[in-house]
Amino acid sequence: MTTPLTSSLLNLGRSFAVLVVVAFLAGVAPAQTKLVTAVRDGSGNLKLISWTEAGVRLNGPGALAGAVSRISAVRVGGSSLMITAVRDGNGNLKVIAWSVPFNGQVTRLGSAQAGAVSLISAVSIPSGNRIVTAVRDGSGNLKVIVWDVSTAGVITRLPGEGSAGAVAAISSAFIGIEATLLATAVRDGNGNLKIITWRLGVTGVLNRLQETSAGAVTEISVFPHGFNNLTTAVRDGGGNLKLIGWTVDANGTVTRVGEAQAGAATLITAFPLVDLRFATAVRSGSGNLKVITWNRQAPNQFNRTAESTAGTVSAIAGCTTSAPIGAPFIANFQTAVRDGSGNLRVIRWTSSTQGLTRVATGASAGAVSRISTVCFR
Repeated sequence: MTTPLTSSLLNLGRSFAVLVVVAFLAGVAPAQTKLVTAVRDGSGNLKLISWTEAGVRLNGPGALAGAVSRISAVRVGGSSLMITAVRDGNGNLKVIAWSVPFNGQVTRLGSAQAGAVSLISAVSIPSGNRIVTAVRDGSGNLKVIVWDVSTAGVITRLPGEGSAGAVAAISSAFIGIEATLLATAVRDGNGNLKIITWRLGVTGVLNRLQETSAGAVTEISVFPHGFNNLTTAVRDGGGNLKLIGWTVDANGTVTRVGEAQAGAATLITAFPLVDLRFATAVRSGSGNLKVITWNRQAPNQFNRTAESTAGTVSAIAGCTTSAPIGAPFIANFQTAVRDGSGNLRVIRWTSSTQGLTRVATGASAGAVSRISTVCFR
């Protein structure tokens, strides 16, 4: 029997369905999380803010945690989970899991802790539920820790950690689809770039494989290309941006194959776009944001394809939000920066064969002093 109440509910449901269909036909998609900025806010606390690709803020005041002084955020494989690896208010490593649903309402899940750290680089297996934190420990040495993250956000520290000597900068990346090879790119005790490769076993045990060195550096950002290529974007001994290409074989042997240079740079971050193209976002010699796109056509060849600048910055992070299907040479990406007023600003860019386009002037939020980003493609 149909009552007035059930009839009203049925009509409401039909009306909602019609609205959804109309919106779909009109090309109006519901808001979807494409970017999460993990920042140290004006009070010194960790805050996570979710955004659409168009720069619309989704989760109001943001999801909060306690005091932090370092942040490295990473998505867990291809899931709706992300991890923030932070240096907490006591100077220790804390790893926190977060749920990032379609609507951007970020929720804190489980957490785990380790000892004193002063630098952190977190990286996730491309497909799976494990992450790695490469840290500078309380003795100033490199320590690599493997963590398992359940679908419920429970974090478990696995046995078989790796360690190496003194470091003063760290960036890390998995190599290849199977992701059993890990590369840590560090500034060693002599101030030089050193790349160390590791084998990640099924049980989470890390075995140190090979290492190689290059010249003096003060900053490092490393990322993978294709099946067995790496690129390191570094600030060299002269204070300039330098790109170095590497190949990595199945045994973890790293071979230097090419390089390219650009001008004075600090706050270097580099990330892949689509295919063999990538972006570097840096603070230029004049203190402004400079974004350069590149194409690594072969293991030993870098081509600079486009560049653009924005205003004054004092922190930079970035990642790729989408590569539209059917448009193999187009990639959309975001840079999240601390602007000249000390506030968070998110800027959207599009890279294509036509060059580099700043799509929006940038959505802004409050005061920040540290930034890390996670994109959900």
